[in-house]
Amino acid sequence: MLTVFLLETLASLIGQSIQRRALEEEKNRLHQDMKRNYEKILSGLIPICASCKSIRDEDGTWHQLEVYVENRTNATFSHGLCPACFKKYRLSLEDE
Repeated sequence: MLTVFLLETLASLIGQSIQRRALEEEKNRLHQDMKRNYEKILSGLIPICASCKSIRDEDGTWHQLEVYVENRTNATFSHGLCPACFKKYRLSLEDE
């Protein structure tokens, strides 16, 4: 009876160990896939207009920065003004 219990316990531990190793390998594979995908999405030299910040894609078409990034990632943009730009635009409106 004790032998059967010990064998079942040992078999359970071996099964858990195998399952844990498989899960760790899957986690590592998914991490590597994610890393490769993000490196592929936004990596290398990205041609950007120095004035309007539009980005030229692989086909030579120019896109607004936000559109380019949103089409290639899960990122979305919210728009606002930083304090310096807020001050600049406020002053320009007051001059009118």
